[in-house]
Amino acid sequence: VDHFDKPLPANSIQGFVTPESAIKIVKQPTTSFGGKPEENDDKFITRVSERLRHKQRAITAWDYERLVLEEFPEIYKVKCITATDDNNNPAEPKVTVVVIPDISNTTPLPEEPKAPLYLLKEIKDLLKKYTSEFVEIEVKNPEYEPVTCTIEVVFSGESSREGEYINKLNEELKEFFAPWAYDQTVDIPLGRSIEESLVINFIAQREYVHYVADFEFKENIEMKPDSILVSAENHEITAVAEPDSYGIGYMVIGDNFIVN
Repeated sequence: VDHFDKPLPANSIQGFVTPESAIKIVKQPTTSFGGKPEENDDKFITRVSERLRHKQRAITAWDYERLVLEEFPEIYKVKCITATDDNNNPAEPKVTVVVIPDISNTTPLPEEPKAPLYLLKEIKDLLKKYTSEFVEIEVKNPEYEPVTCTIEVVFSGESSREGEYINKLNEELKEFFAPWAYDQTVDIPLGRSIEESLVINFIAQREYVHYVADFEFKENIEMKPDSILVSAENHEITAVAEPDSYGIGYMVIGDNFIVN
């Protein structure tokens, strides 16, 4: 049953265990999907405990999330957003369920994972069975918000390699904003904002960067509970020369400006 935990690569299945004369060829053009391993003791205890808590009724946000995760193993993460969470009318009986599909063993790993429309409909149909008929349910994919960084940077290498450094920094920023597209074990956060200081620190730690002369986000991103920040395809990176001027306005604390 190893293929349930790790899908079979394409062309792994070559034929029947017992040959069928009516079938000439068996092909497996894609990686296997949709398999579900037999429930072990730990998963059984977890499922029963959750069932006793929500009693097959979707009332709280936790209920919605656990019902979806139990029924749809192809979903990696669920976030239930009520009218209050979304700053709408709290009296409005509306629930938004944001789902992120499981991208493990997907090649290549997507930067913006999205569940297909048929799966969104199946999830909505399931939840309607367990909630009040007066509740409006919306099941959707996250809103992916691309971020463009405008950067002026002094590189530490030769000026003839500035184009190479710009391309490298652009690629590393793409991985910084969406690490799950490079490592399937990384979590995909919903509704998380990123401070400029974190990005500046990341850039400054590159071995080919001397220091960051200027930085800002090009867009004014308004994060919502269903948003996920991702990188723009290309950032606006400009290589600048190190200034010859000295003084408090030109020096970097901890680098060439030391306070005793």
